[in-house]
Amino acid sequence: MTVIAGRLASHLGFRGDFLFALGKDYPHKDHATLFRALARLPQQVRLCVAGTKIWRNAGETSDQIIDRLGLGERVRWVQGLDDQDIKALIQGCRAMVFPSLEEGFGLPPIEAMALGTLVVAAAAMSIPEVCGDGAWLFPPGDDVELERRLRAVLAGGAEVATQIARGRRREQEYSWQRTARLTFACYERAVATARAGNGQRRPLDQRVTESLAIAARYRFNDAERELSAWQQRCHGAEDQLRRAHQRVQQLEATLLELDQQVPPPPELPRRPRWSLQRRIRKIRDSLRRRSDP
Repeated sequence: MTVIAGRLASHLGFRGDFLFALGKDYPHKDHATLFRALARLPQQVRLCVAGTKIWRNAGETSDQIIDRLGLGERVRWVQGLDDQDIKALIQGCRAMVFPSLEEGFGLPPIEAMALGTLVVAAAAMSIPEVCGDGAWLFPPGDDVELERRLRAVLAGGAEVATQIARGRRREQEYSWQRTARLTFACYERAVATARAGNGQRRPLDQRVTESLAIAARYRFNDAERELSAWQQRCHGAEDQLRRAHQRVQQLEATLLELDQQVPPPPELPRRPRWSLQRRIRKIRDSLRRRSDP
């Protein structure tokens, strides 16, 4: 706890029993399930979320959910943190909670395991395969089971210590060297399959089948509608940017066309350059004209 006390507690106020979550509040990150579980935990338990609040659908924003649950100041969002701040928060919290419903890999849980922090994560998409037995998993969207897991975290004891040790062992299975080696091996298998060219479809790897089965077991219900709305919003933003880019291109083309149509301005007669000798001569000629009878 010394790291968090020395670096962050003075200006962020996180000390004692607090949980940590990471990520923007897109619906698929499912902070709402974490908020519901937190609302039933003891009042002194707080939540730190490192990320930004960007979801703006009426009645579905993080602030509105927090208000309905009466969490008030128990949830605090922080942003603009550097890597050392994030590391200190992970080390100082009682557990990192990762309730996300959709992850391609999920690196934060591995980072938390490496720092000796217990991870509680949703058993969705890639997370069960990535975390293995190194994290406490709960059914996606199940705030009751999440609450039970978090109460075990707060109770501490041998069970928590054993799980943290499992997390450290799991984290040691990952390295960038191993990632590169397995990625290269995957390409080699793909090339070998393409060269075979026998026209027969090979069965899916068992790990792929298990991952698909985990994803298929969860019904998104309302979250499916939220994810669809989020996708439409992203597509809408992309369309706006595309149309704006097209308007800029049209404007540039119009300006170029107008520039080619406008004739150049006529050349004005050039005045002789000023010189001292010419000026003296003019003055002398003027004096002579005045002196002539």
